[in-house]
Amino acid sequence: MSAAVVFALAISLPARPLAPTALAQSVSAPPPVAARSDAPLRFGDPAEALLNLFPGARHDASVFDPARLLGQPIGTRLAHHQEILTSFEALAASSERMQLRFHGQSIEGRALMHGVFTSPANHARLDAWMASRFSDDPEGAPAVVWMGYSIHGDETSPADAALALAWHLAACTDDDVARLLDELVIVIDPVMNPDGRERILSQLEQSAGRVPNLDHASMQRGRWPFGRGNHYLFDMNRDWLAGVTPETRGRWGAIDAFEPQVLIDGHEMGALDTFLMYPQNEARHPQLPETLLGWQDRFADEQGAAFDARGWSYYTREWADGWYPGYSDAWGSLGGAIGLLYEQASTLGSPVRRESGEVVTYLESVEHTVASSLANLRTTLENRSEILRDFRASRSAALQPATPERVFCVPPDPVRVDRLAELESIFTGQNFRYKVVQEFELADAEHSMGASKTSVTMPAGTLVVQLAQERGRRVAAYLEFDPRLPDDYLIQERGDLERRGYGNMYDVTAWDLARALDLDAWWGETSLRGLRDLERAPFSAAPVDPAAPAWGFAVDGSSDRSLRFAAAAMELGLAVHLGDESFRAGGSEFPAWSLLLRAHENESVGDSFRTLVARAAAEARVEAVPLAGGRTPDEGPDLGGGYFVLLERPRVALLSNDPVSAEGFGSLWHHLDTRLGLPHSLIDAQALGSTDLRRFNVLILPPANDALAGLLERHGDDLRDWVRSGGTLIGIESGAVALLDADLGLSDVRLRRNALEDLPELRARARMQLNAGEEAIDFEALWSGQLAPGGAEFLEAADAEDSAGLEERDAWMRRFAPQGAILRAHVDTEHWLCAGLNDELPVFYGGSHAFVGDVPTPVRLAEQPGELRLSGLLWPEAAERLSLASAVTAESYGSGQVLLFAAHPVFRGYWLGTARTFSNAIVLGPGAGASPPRPR
Repeated sequence: MSAAVVFALAISLPARPLAPTALAQSVSAPPPVAARSDAPLRFGDPAEALLNLFPGARHDASVFDPARLLGQPIGTRLAHHQEILTSFEALAASSERMQLRFHGQSIEGRALMHGVFTSPANHARLDAWMASRFSDDPEGAPAVVWMGYSIHGDETSPADAALALAWHLAACTDDDVARLLDELVIVIDPVMNPDGRERILSQLEQSAGRVPNLDHASMQRGRWPFGRGNHYLFDMNRDWLAGVTPETRGRWGAIDAFEPQVLIDGHEMGALDTFLMYPQNEARHPQLPETLLGWQDRFADEQGAAFDARGWSYYTREWADGWYPGYSDAWGSLGGAIGLLYEQASTLGSPVRRESGEVVTYLESVEHTVASSLANLRTTLENRSEILRDFRASRSAALQPATPERVFCVPPDPVRVDRLAELESIFTGQNFRYKVVQEFELADAEHSMGASKTSVTMPAGTLVVQLAQERGRRVAAYLEFDPRLPDDYLIQERGDLERRGYGNMYDVTAWDLARALDLDAWWGETSLRGLRDLERAPFSAAPVDPAAPAWGFAVDGSSDRSLRFAAAAMELGLAVHLGDESFRAGGSEFPAWSLLLRAHENESVGDSFRTLVARAAAEARVEAVPLAGGRTPDEGPDLGGGYFVLLERPRVALLSNDPVSAEGFGSLWHHLDTRLGLPHSLIDAQALGSTDLRRFNVLILPPANDALAGLLERHGDDLRDWVRSGGTLIGIESGAVALLDADLGLSDVRLRRNALEDLPELRARARMQLNAGEEAIDFEALWSGQLAPGGAEFLEAADAEDSAGLEERDAWMRRFAPQGAILRAHVDTEHWLCAGLNDELPVFYGGSHAFVGDVPTPVRLAEQPGELRLSGLLWPEAAERLSLASAVTAESYGSGQVLLFAAHPVFRGYWLGTARTFSNAIVLGPGAGASPPRPR
């Protein structure tokens, strides 16, 4: 589309009508009775709620003014993403100061764009000028400021502030703006989450009325799931580490192309608050640049002065800490930028009355972000040379290798090839330099599951990442196994927990990618000089040969991809079996929990059997091995016997809507849709009683608030009947807690707090279950009759203390619950829920719930505190409560089953290690764990 056409389109779109009511009338009294009831609704602030966002500034009238498109002044109503995009296109077409660039599209297909603002002369030499930032003399180099707004879609005013700022930079004729554009490159990313923004705008517009509502918590300001997350409801401000969303992946490359010295992240917070700006609170991640806090102080000085001059309230430091490295500003700071955060009190598009009685308009909230952005640009300009020198020094320090060099390594693993591919895609997306090398020795080696070795041989094909690279701070922050919070911070945190009952940690305390993907990973020291780089052959499954023997096919079940194959094959109508023992067939070894398809059981699909197997194998990218017959050439099971259970096609329902947690729901939804490619229904929690559950054989209860327990109890009879008749009921985190109600009667698992007097007995039973078959047998004592009975520890278990005070002590310990730590769990690899897992599993765990009970527990947390904690903050009180607790339980109930996950298995969408148990539960569960009705 030409610039002229874009401009013409922008100014020809219909304007929204302006209401005649004044601000005082509209915030204090309803409209006149005589007002026309058929007049179109007007959205946003009243017509006279006008503030001059740029007092005294002059603007070139030939540059497109977005107010012409909006039908009212910028910032007086919420602009839709398309309106902002059209305005950016028109600004670029009408101003030589701006170029419009694109960095991808959202899940729903909306354009992700950023505007580049600098002087026309600088645009002509932009590439060469930017390259000079890394010269020895940065005096003539530009400083680059990346300004991102509204990564949470229902934090709306920053995006409208971005639109106002873009127009001001493109059109203002004043000398101060000209100087900004002469010496800076300013990149504005106006709508970081367009799908979330459009969701909340739709809700706000559909619930709008003629009578102004000043209530900050009314449904006129949105409803479940609001607009915070993207399409799959991911919190993208926590996605910078793993890049699960395409929006993050596109932004990684766009920002790295500019390598900014300042990165601004514009947010909103609760409506009754004021304005938070950096410097950030403690604790701060050790990989953040040493100069960052000082720069945040200097930026806050001028930003605070701008607020003081206007009489606005604000504060710094109080709650936004710098420990979790996966925020937008942290990602920028780890790349050497000065990361800055804004948190403006939200109004969601129309006036809000605060507790003091003050009424704040939407335009005022926009104005605060505009003023902050301009203040930060001025600070950058005034300190440009020093900022560039610090950036260059940080970059130089990151490039200096230690001696010997410290590296991160992952040996080749044919079983986890898909997770290795995920890791490599994260490295590639973030421009981490890595290589695949020949065999070498790794010294002073530390394994992801805690083992240490003085030396270990890394085989040929090992993936190696060096710390000495431009983005070495990010490499270390995202891959280090166990960063430790500072001692002085821990003293403060412990004191606050003891005094107040709650601490200061704002987000999780552990996150590393290796454990999230459950990879066999190492850190250690080596010298890579002279090592030959190797080419890693991409995985390519052999296609199904139409002339191959037709008795059947087998698929290795150890790979995560096997579950996508099973789901796809069953959707195509194929009968798929799960083998509970390892077997040898077709010239290959197949581990336990591999898949078998027999041709004679699929005669109903006719000659298309091979075609359908090939289609499912191609979709899942697995190799379906052809089998000439059902006889196993060794002691393993023959392929027609009882070691193979027929799977049942999953018919999946995922509970949604209030009281379900939107983010906890979203990562489960995303996993079903994109990782498993499995058809599923999102059923409304508010309509659970009228939902015919017989259509489904899997029902998933995501994390939710306390109201879920009451909802389930009201429909308890229906749930019990459904599970009893063969349903697989899966509870996740607090969704699992809701199933523990004794009156519901679906589970024998109990919360620790409700089983305190029985704990010694339950722990003894757990220990026996965990150690089953591990103790050596004294055979002489056995035959002589002297062998002691098994379970002696259980038989002798007694309360360590009186029952009095147990509840108080447990309540005290619950306040020390982990905010988000990585714990070690032991795995029962002989249980179908643990197909594809090793005998130990890193589990992300947060919250105060601890599951206990004498029930089958395929995944159980470790016992000893030194063994239990792998990474993150785990106070001894929490370690005691979680010792031997159940992480995953599997209970039969009639012909069905209840599966409980104490921790979210797909946390933030990138925990693919524990996600395997969730996938097993859905794809294998209806056949392997339940007893579905079979044909007569």
